Amino acid sequence: MIWRTVKVSVGGRPVVDVDTMTIASGQCIRLAGSNGSGKTTLLKVIAGLLKPDNGSVEMEGQLLEWVEAKKILHNKVVYLHQQPYLFDTTVTKNIEYGLRQQGVKGEALRSQVAEALEWAQLTHLADRHARQLSGGESQRVALTRGRVVHPEVLLLDEPTSGMDAESRNKTFELVHRLREQGMAMILTSHELTEEAGLSDMTYEIVGGKLRSI
Repeated sequence: MIWRTVKVSVGGRPVVDVDTMTIASGQCIRLAGSNGSGKTTLLKVIAGLLKPDNGSVEMEGQLLEWVEAKKILHNKVVYLHQQPYLFDTTVTKNIEYGLRQQGVKGEALRSQVAEALEWAQLTHLADRHARQLSGGESQRVALTRGRVVHPEVLLLDEPTSGMDAESRNKTFELVHRLREQGMAMILTSHELTEEAGLSDMTYEIVGGKLRSI
């Protein structure tokens, strides 16, 4: 996946002005930058959630404008905010959601959800309501809900912000396992990249521009 000439302005001020950004299969990129530098804005464009002023993406040898690529991105990319949105229902129903959207049902649905819960060590929370989860538990449920639909790219925006050490470690374990399985990732977390040695490369956004550091 290669992004080209991505530009986003807010109130006439350039927030993102990226010439080229390549996201290779199995690659883990750390995206650095100060608060308000445009990290979240860029991730939302990549996820197909925010329309840029300009931008195109090359996928499987085909160059598409963002509007053309939007639906494809929704299937290929999963974006997780630092405060993940969970549906007002149980953990199981939350994890089922993406699979149901893909048309999975019956025994196949139950089997895949059970495997996902076991993978994430969340089986004991299967019937727990999302509102009763801690911040760390909510993030791991959101990670599992994203993983179960097998995206090509996972975007993690400060996924361990505000967590205690135990919750950070459990979240890191899941992210590391996804990394080992070859999923491409972009993370804005210092803890999951610098300290854990997870990233292959680091880009910093300065004045909307990407630079390698």
